[in-house]
Amino acid sequence: MSDALPDLSEPATVLVVDDEAAVAAQLTEGLEAAGFRALACHSATEALELIRAMPEIIVVMSDIRMPGGDGLQLARDILAMRGEEHAVEIIVITGHATVEDAASAVRSRVSDFLRKPFRLATAVSALRQAVARARERRAQHARQAQMTRHLLDGEARREELDRRLAALTERLAAMGEDGHAKVAMQDKLHAVSHALRTPLNAISASADLLQAGAGRAEPDYQRILQEGITEASRAVQLVEELIIAEGRMAGEARPSEAGALLRRVLERAGATRPGFRLEPPAEGQDMTVRAPRDMLTRALELTVEAALDWAPRGATLQSHLEVLGGDGREWACVTFVVIPAGATPPALPPLPVLPAQGSSLSRNMESLGYLVARRLLERQGGHLSSCVTGLGHGMLRLALPNSA
Repeated sequence: MSDALPDLSEPATVLVVDDEAAVAAQLTEGLEAAGFRALACHSATEALELIRAMPEIIVVMSDIRMPGGDGLQLARDILAMRGEEHAVEIIVITGHATVEDAASAVRSRVSDFLRKPFRLATAVSALRQAVARARERRAQHARQAQMTRHLLDGEARREELDRRLAALTERLAAMGEDGHAKVAMQDKLHAVSHALRTPLNAISASADLLQAGAGRAEPDYQRILQEGITEASRAVQLVEELIIAEGRMAGEARPSEAGALLRRVLERAGATRPGFRLEPPAEGQDMTVRAPRDMLTRALELTVEAALDWAPRGATLQSHLEVLGGDGREWACVTFVVIPAGATPPALPPLPVLPAQGSSLSRNMESLGYLVARRLLERQGGHLSSCVTGLGHGMLRLALPNSA
Protein backbone atom coordinates (compact mmCIF):
# COMPACT_ATOMS: atom_id res chain seq x y z
CA MET A 1 0.00 0.00 0.00
CA SER A 2 1.22 3.47 -0.87
CA ASP A 3 1.60 6.25 1.68
CA ALA A 4 2.03 8.93 -0.99
CA LEU A 5 0.01 12.12 -0.73
CA PRO A 6 -2.96 12.29 -3.13
CA ASP A 7 -2.30 13.81 -6.55
CA LEU A 8 -4.55 16.87 -6.61
CA SER A 9 -3.85 17.46 -10.31
CA GLU A 10 -5.80 14.33 -11.30
CA PRO A 11 -9.60 14.62 -11.79
CA ALA A 12 -11.51 13.14 -8.86
CA THR A 13 -13.12 9.77 -9.64
CA VAL A 14 -16.80 9.60 -8.69
CA LEU A 15 -19.11 6.57 -8.76
CA VAL A 16 -22.82 7.14 -9.45
CA VAL A 17 -25.09 4.30 -8.29
CA ASP A 18 -28.71 4.34 -9.52
CA ASP A 19 -30.94 1.53 -10.70
CA GLU A 20 -32.38 3.82 -13.39
CA ALA A 21 -29.79 3.71 -16.18
CA ALA A 22 -31.03 6.89 -17.87
CA VAL A 23 -30.77 8.89 -14.63
CA ALA A 24 -27.26 7.56 -13.94
CA ALA A 25 -26.12 8.31 -17.50
CA GLN A 26 -27.48 11.87 -17.38
CA LEU A 27 -25.78 12.59 -14.04
CA THR A 28 -22.41 11.13 -15.09
CA GLU A 29 -22.43 13.20 -18.29
CA GLY A 30 -23.02 16.36 -16.31
CA LEU A 31 -20.27 15.48 -13.81
CA GLU A 32 -17.80 14.73 -16.62
CA ALA A 33 -18.56 18.15 -18.08
CA ALA A 34 -17.86 19.68 -14.64
CA GLY A 35 -14.37 18.15 -14.58
CA PHE A 36 -14.91 14.89 -12.70
CA ARG A 37 -14.12 11.40 -13.85
CA ALA A 38 -17.56 9.81 -13.46
CA LEU A 39 -18.49 6.11 -13.53
CA ALA A 40 -21.96 4.59 -13.28
CA CYS A 41 -23.43 1.30 -12.09
CA HIS A 42 -26.97 0.15 -11.29
CA SER A 43 -26.83 -2.04 -8.17
CA ALA A 44 -25.20 -2.26 -4.75
CA THR A 45 -23.47 -5.51 -5.73
CA GLU A 46 -21.88 -3.95 -8.81
CA ALA A 47 -20.90 -0.88 -6.79
CA LEU A 48 -19.07 -2.97 -4.19
CA GLU A 49 -17.15 -4.79 -6.92
CA LEU A 50 -16.01 -1.45 -8.38
CA ILE A 51 -15.06 -0.14 -4.91
CA ARG A 52 -12.86 -3.21 -4.34
CA ALA A 53 -11.20 -2.89 -7.75
CA MET A 54 -10.74 0.88 -7.94
CA PRO A 55 -9.16 2.58 -4.89
CA GLU A 56 -9.15 5.87 -6.84
CA ILE A 57 -12.95 6.16 -6.40
CA ILE A 58 -13.14 8.96 -3.84
CA VAL A 59 -16.88 9.80 -3.70
CA VAL A 60 -19.93 7.59 -4.20
CA MET A 61 -23.29 9.17 -5.13
CA SER A 62 -25.97 6.55 -4.52
CA ASP A 63 -29.74 6.43 -4.74
CA ILE A 64 -31.11 5.62 -1.30
CA ARG A 65 -33.73 3.15 -2.56
CA MET A 66 -32.73 0.44 -5.04
CA PRO A 67 -33.91 -3.12 -5.67
CA GLY A 68 -31.61 -5.66 -4.02
CA GLY A 69 -30.05 -3.25 -1.52
CA ASP A 70 -30.58 0.32 -0.36
CA GLY A 71 -28.06 3.15 -0.53
CA LEU A 72 -27.60 3.39 3.25
CA GLN A 73 -26.60 -0.25 3.59
CA LEU A 74 -24.28 0.25 0.61
CA ALA A 75 -22.73 3.23 2.42
CA ARG A 76 -22.11 1.12 5.53
CA ASP A 77 -20.54 -1.66 3.45
CA ILE A 78 -18.28 0.74 1.53
CA LEU A 79 -17.08 2.52 4.65
CA ALA A 80 -16.36 -0.83 6.31
CA MET A 81 -14.24 -1.85 3.29
CA ARG A 82 -12.22 1.34 2.95
CA GLY A 83 -9.56 2.48 5.38
CA GLU A 84 -8.31 6.06 5.62
CA GLU A 85 -5.55 5.31 3.11
CA HIS A 86 -8.30 5.17 0.45
CA ALA A 87 -10.87 7.29 2.26
CA VAL A 88 -14.20 7.69 0.47
CA GLU A 89 -17.16 10.00 1.06
CA ILE A 90 -20.78 8.98 0.46
CA ILE A 91 -23.57 11.20 -0.86
CA VAL A 92 -27.07 9.67 -0.91
CA ILE A 93 -29.87 10.73 -3.24
CA THR A 94 -33.58 10.25 -2.59
CA GLY A 95 -36.89 11.35 -3.99
CA HIS A 96 -38.82 10.58 -0.81
CA ALA A 97 -36.72 11.87 2.09
CA THR A 98 -38.09 11.27 5.58
CA VAL A 99 -36.83 12.12 9.04
CA GLU A 100 -35.95 8.46 9.50
CA ASP A 101 -34.00 8.49 6.23
CA ALA A 102 -32.01 11.50 7.44
CA ALA A 103 -31.35 9.87 10.84
CA SER A 104 -30.25 6.64 9.16
CA ALA A 105 -27.96 8.59 6.85
CA VAL A 106 -26.25 10.22 9.86
CA ARG A 107 -25.86 6.84 11.57
CA SER A 108 -24.38 5.42 8.36
CA ARG A 109 -21.76 8.22 8.28
CA VAL A 110 -23.10 9.59 5.02
CA SER A 111 -21.49 12.95 4.28
CA ASP A 112 -24.34 14.60 2.37
CA PHE A 113 -27.98 14.12 1.42
CA LEU A 114 -29.46 15.31 -1.92
CA ARG A 115 -33.21 15.33 -2.54
CA LYS A 116 -34.60 14.82 -6.04
CA PRO A 117 -35.06 16.79 -8.12
CA PHE A 118 -31.77 18.70 -7.73
CA ARG A 119 -29.84 20.96 -10.05
CA LEU A 120 -26.52 19.79 -11.47
CA ALA A 121 -24.81 22.78 -9.83
CA THR A 122 -26.05 21.55 -6.43
CA ALA A 123 -24.61 18.09 -7.06
CA VAL A 124 -21.30 19.53 -8.27
CA SER A 125 -21.00 21.74 -5.18
CA ALA A 126 -21.73 18.81 -2.84
CA LEU A 127 -19.24 16.64 -4.74
CA ARG A 128 -16.43 19.18 -4.57
CA GLN A 129 -16.85 19.49 -0.82
CA ALA A 130 -16.91 15.71 -0.43
CA VAL A 131 -13.79 15.31 -2.61
CA ALA A 132 -11.95 17.91 -0.50
CA ARG A 133 -12.86 16.05 2.70
CA ALA A 134 -11.82 12.67 1.32
CA ARG A 135 -8.54 14.03 -0.03
CA GLU A 136 -7.75 15.62 3.33
CA ARG A 137 -8.44 12.31 5.08
CA ARG A 138 -6.14 10.50 2.64
CA ALA A 139 -3.47 13.17 3.05
CA GLN A 140 -3.76 12.97 6.83
CA HIS A 141 -3.30 9.19 6.66
CA ALA A 142 -0.23 9.63 4.43
CA ARG A 143 1.24 12.17 6.87
CA GLN A 144 0.58 9.84 9.79
CA ALA A 145 2.19 6.93 7.95
CA GLN A 146 5.22 9.10 7.19
CA MET A 147 5.31 10.19 10.83
CA THR A 148 5.22 6.57 11.94
CA ARG A 149 8.21 5.79 9.73
CA HIS A 150 10.08 8.75 11.26
CA LEU A 151 9.09 7.50 14.70
CA LEU A 152 10.37 3.99 14.06
CA ASP A 153 13.59 5.38 12.59
CA GLY A 154 14.00 7.75 15.54
CA GLU A 155 13.39 5.00 18.07
CA ALA A 156 15.92 2.75 16.35
CA ARG A 157 18.49 5.56 16.39
CA ARG A 158 17.67 6.35 20.03
CA GLU A 159 18.23 2.70 21.02
CA GLU A 160 21.53 2.67 19.16
CA LEU A 161 22.61 5.88 20.94
CA ASP A 162 21.60 4.33 24.26
CA ARG A 163 23.77 1.30 23.54
CA ARG A 164 26.69 3.50 22.56
CA LEU A 165 26.20 5.55 25.73
CA ALA A 166 26.38 2.42 27.89
CA ALA A 167 29.57 1.27 26.16
CA LEU A 168 31.17 4.72 26.34
CA THR A 169 30.40 5.24 30.02
CA GLU A 170 31.87 1.81 30.80
CA ARG A 171 35.06 2.80 29.01
CA LEU A 172 35.21 6.11 30.85
CA ALA A 173 34.59 4.44 34.20
CA ALA A 174 37.45 2.03 33.58
CA MET A 175 39.95 4.88 33.15
CA GLY A 176 40.11 6.06 36.77
CA GLU A 177 41.65 3.97 39.56
CA ASP A 178 42.72 6.10 42.52
CA GLY A 179 40.38 8.20 44.66
CA HIS A 180 41.11 11.54 43.00
CA ALA A 181 40.70 10.06 39.54
CA LYS A 182 37.42 8.41 40.56
CA VAL A 183 35.97 11.73 41.73
CA ALA A 184 37.04 13.40 38.49
CA MET A 185 35.59 10.53 36.51
CA GLN A 186 32.26 10.81 38.33
CA ASP A 187 32.09 14.45 37.23
CA LYS A 188 32.76 13.39 33.65
CA LEU A 189 30.10 10.69 33.76
CA HIS A 190 27.58 13.17 35.16
CA ALA A 191 28.27 15.57 32.27
CA VAL A 192 28.13 12.73 29.74
CA SER A 193 24.86 11.42 31.15
CA HIS A 194 23.27 14.88 31.18
CA ALA A 195 24.40 15.69 27.65
CA LEU A 196 22.99 12.45 26.28
CA ARG A 197 19.93 11.89 28.44
CA THR A 198 18.43 15.33 27.83
CA PRO A 199 18.01 14.90 24.04
CA LEU A 200 17.19 11.21 24.46
CA ASN A 201 14.35 12.18 26.80
CA ALA A 202 13.09 14.61 24.14
CA ILE A 203 13.22 11.79 21.60
CA SER A 204 11.24 9.45 23.84
CA ALA A 205 8.66 12.11 24.74
CA SER A 206 8.14 13.00 21.09
CA ALA A 207 7.82 9.32 20.22
CA ASP A 208 5.08 8.91 22.85
CA LEU A 209 3.20 11.95 21.55
CA LEU A 210 3.44 10.75 17.97
CA GLN A 211 2.22 7.30 18.97
CA ALA A 212 -0.72 8.86 20.80
CA GLY A 213 -1.70 10.73 17.63
CA ALA A 214 -1.14 14.41 18.29
CA GLY A 215 -3.13 15.69 15.32
CA ARG A 216 -2.10 19.05 13.91
CA ALA A 217 0.87 19.34 16.29
CA GLU A 218 2.62 16.32 14.72
CA PRO A 219 5.10 18.39 12.65
CA ASP A 220 6.27 20.04 15.89
CA TYR A 221 6.85 16.67 17.52
CA GLN A 222 8.66 15.45 14.42
CA ARG A 223 10.91 18.53 14.63
CA ILE A 224 11.57 17.89 18.35
CA LEU A 225 12.31 14.26 17.56
CA GLN A 226 14.82 15.16 14.85
CA GLU A 227 16.46 17.86 16.99
CA GLY A 228 16.77 15.38 19.85
CA ILE A 229 18.42 12.83 17.60
CA THR A 230 20.81 15.48 16.28
CA GLU A 231 21.73 16.64 19.78
CA ALA A 232 22.19 13.09 21.05
CA SER A 233 24.36 12.24 18.04
CA ARG A 234 26.49 15.32 18.69
CA ALA A 235 26.80 14.33 22.36
CA VAL A 236 27.95 10.83 21.43
CA GLN A 237 30.53 12.38 19.09
CA LEU A 238 31.80 14.57 21.93
CA VAL A 239 32.00 11.60 24.31
CA GLU A 240 34.06 9.72 21.75
CA GLU A 241 36.23 12.81 21.37
CA LEU A 242 36.64 12.90 25.15
CA ILE A 243 37.79 9.27 25.19
CA ILE A 244 40.34 10.04 22.48
CA ALA A 245 41.57 13.04 24.51
CA GLU A 246 41.86 10.85 27.62
CA GLY A 247 43.70 8.07 25.91
CA ARG A 248 46.20 9.74 23.60
CA MET A 249 49.57 11.23 24.39
CA ALA A 250 50.03 14.98 24.09
CA GLY A 251 50.58 16.04 20.49
CA GLU A 252 53.61 17.92 19.24
CA ALA A 253 53.51 21.51 20.46
CA ARG A 254 54.41 24.10 17.87
CA PRO A 255 54.12 27.90 17.92
CA SER A 256 50.70 29.06 16.74
CA GLU A 257 49.29 32.56 16.36
CA ALA A 258 46.30 32.40 18.70
CA GLY A 259 44.72 35.56 17.28
CA ALA A 260 44.56 34.23 13.73
CA LEU A 261 43.12 30.90 14.90
CA LEU A 262 40.54 32.61 17.09
CA ARG A 263 39.36 34.95 14.35
CA ARG A 264 38.77 32.00 12.01
CA VAL A 265 36.88 30.12 14.74
CA LEU A 266 34.66 33.14 15.43
CA GLU A 267 34.01 33.66 11.72
CA ARG A 268 32.81 30.05 11.34
CA ALA A 269 30.70 30.28 14.50
CA GLY A 270 29.08 33.49 13.26
CA ALA A 271 28.03 31.76 10.05
CA THR A 272 26.36 28.85 11.87
CA ARG A 273 25.02 30.58 15.00
CA PRO A 274 23.06 33.70 14.00
CA GLY A 275 21.51 35.91 16.66
CA PHE A 276 24.75 36.76 18.49
CA ARG A 277 27.36 39.46 18.06
CA LEU A 278 30.83 37.90 18.02
CA GLU A 279 33.65 40.34 18.67
CA PRO A 280 37.21 39.20 17.83
CA PRO A 281 40.17 40.42 19.88
CA ALA A 282 40.94 44.12 19.64
CA GLU A 283 43.21 45.23 16.83
CA GLY A 284 46.80 44.54 17.73
CA GLN A 285 45.95 41.86 20.30
CA ASP A 286 47.75 38.63 19.50
CA MET A 287 50.07 36.13 21.09
CA THR A 288 52.06 33.07 20.14
CA VAL A 289 51.07 29.86 21.91
CA ARG A 290 53.06 26.64 21.92
CA ALA A 291 50.45 23.90 21.51
CA PRO A 292 49.31 21.37 18.92
CA ARG A 293 47.50 23.50 16.37
CA ASP A 294 44.56 21.11 15.88
CA MET A 295 44.09 20.76 19.63
CA LEU A 296 44.11 24.52 20.19
CA THR A 297 41.64 25.10 17.34
CA ARG A 298 39.27 22.45 18.66
CA ALA A 299 39.48 23.78 22.23
CA LEU A 300 38.62 27.26 20.96
CA GLU A 301 35.69 25.93 18.91
CA LEU A 302 34.23 24.00 21.84
CA THR A 303 34.68 26.91 24.25
CA VAL A 304 32.90 29.29 21.87
CA GLU A 305 30.08 26.74 21.47
CA ALA A 306 29.76 26.43 25.26
CA ALA A 307 29.56 30.22 25.61
CA LEU A 308 26.91 30.56 22.88
CA ASP A 309 24.87 27.64 24.23
CA TRP A 310 24.65 29.51 27.53
CA ALA A 311 24.28 33.05 26.14
CA PRO A 312 20.83 34.67 25.79
CA ARG A 313 19.67 35.57 22.29
CA GLY A 314 21.08 38.91 21.14
CA ALA A 315 24.07 38.77 23.50
CA THR A 316 27.60 39.86 22.56
CA LEU A 317 30.53 37.47 22.89
CA GLN A 318 33.75 39.41 23.43
CA SER A 319 37.14 37.74 23.20
CA HIS A 320 40.44 38.92 24.68
CA LEU A 321 44.04 37.72 24.30
CA GLU A 322 46.43 38.34 27.17
CA VAL A 323 49.61 36.96 28.73
CA LEU A 324 49.05 37.09 32.48
CA GLY A 325 50.90 35.92 35.55
CA GLY A 326 49.63 33.54 38.20
CA ASP A 327 50.94 30.74 40.40
CA GLY A 328 54.45 32.00 39.74
CA ARG A 329 54.07 31.35 36.01
CA GLU A 330 53.02 33.14 32.87
CA TRP A 331 49.87 32.02 31.08
CA ALA A 332 48.73 32.61 27.51
CA CYS A 333 45.03 33.30 27.98
CA VAL A 334 41.95 33.61 25.83
CA THR A 335 39.01 35.06 27.75
CA PHE A 336 35.44 35.00 26.44
CA VAL A 337 32.85 37.33 27.98
CA VAL A 338 29.10 36.97 27.39
CA ILE A 339 27.39 40.39 27.64
CA PRO A 340 23.57 40.39 27.54
CA ALA A 341 21.99 42.92 25.19
CA GLY A 342 22.07 46.39 26.72
CA ALA A 343 24.47 45.44 29.54
CA THR A 344 27.83 47.07 30.30
CA PRO A 345 30.99 44.99 29.74
CA PRO A 346 32.52 43.84 33.05
CA ALA A 347 36.14 44.22 34.12
CA LEU A 348 38.24 41.14 33.39
CA PRO A 349 39.33 39.23 36.53
CA PRO A 350 42.92 38.09 37.08
CA LEU A 351 44.31 34.64 36.30
CA PRO A 352 45.13 31.76 36.35
CA VAL A 353 41.65 30.62 37.33
CA LEU A 354 38.44 32.64 37.16
CA PRO A 355 37.16 33.44 40.65
CA ALA A 356 34.11 31.55 41.88
CA GLN A 357 31.10 33.84 41.96
CA GLY A 358 29.01 31.71 44.28
CA SER A 359 26.37 31.18 41.59
CA SER A 360 25.03 27.76 40.68
CA LEU A 361 24.51 29.15 37.18
CA SER A 362 28.21 28.76 36.48
CA ARG A 363 27.72 25.01 36.11
CA ASN A 364 25.25 25.65 33.31
CA MET A 365 28.15 26.84 31.17
CA GLU A 366 30.04 23.61 31.71
CA SER A 367 28.51 21.53 28.96
CA LEU A 368 29.92 18.32 27.53
CA GLY A 369 31.75 20.35 24.87
CA TYR A 370 33.24 22.46 27.67
CA LEU A 371 34.41 19.27 29.38
CA VAL A 372 36.11 18.02 26.21
CA ALA A 373 37.83 21.38 25.71
CA ARG A 374 39.04 21.35 29.31
CA ARG A 375 40.51 17.85 28.95
CA LEU A 376 42.24 18.82 25.70
CA LEU A 377 43.87 21.76 27.49
CA GLU A 378 44.77 19.73 30.58
CA ARG A 379 46.70 17.31 28.37
CA GLN A 380 48.89 20.31 27.50
CA GLY A 381 49.24 21.51 31.10
CA GLY A 382 46.53 24.16 30.68
CA HIS A 383 43.03 24.64 32.03
CA LEU A 384 39.58 26.01 31.27
CA SER A 385 37.45 27.79 33.85
CA SER A 386 34.11 29.62 33.94
CA CYS A 387 32.01 31.85 36.13
CA VAL A 388 28.76 33.81 36.06
CA THR A 389 28.32 37.21 37.68
CA GLY A 390 25.26 38.54 39.44
CA LEU A 391 24.68 40.91 36.51
CA GLY A 392 24.15 38.08 34.04
CA HIS A 393 27.62 38.16 32.51
CA GLY A 394 29.28 34.86 31.74
CA MET A 395 33.02 34.32 31.42
CA LEU A 396 35.15 31.45 30.18
CA ARG A 397 38.93 31.48 30.26
CA LEU A 398 41.22 29.20 28.33
CA ALA A 399 44.81 29.22 29.62
CA LEU A 400 48.01 27.46 28.52
CA PRO A 401 51.52 27.79 29.99
CA ASN A 402 53.29 30.61 28.19
CA SER A 403 56.54 29.11 26.91
CA ALA A 404 56.63 30.96 23.59
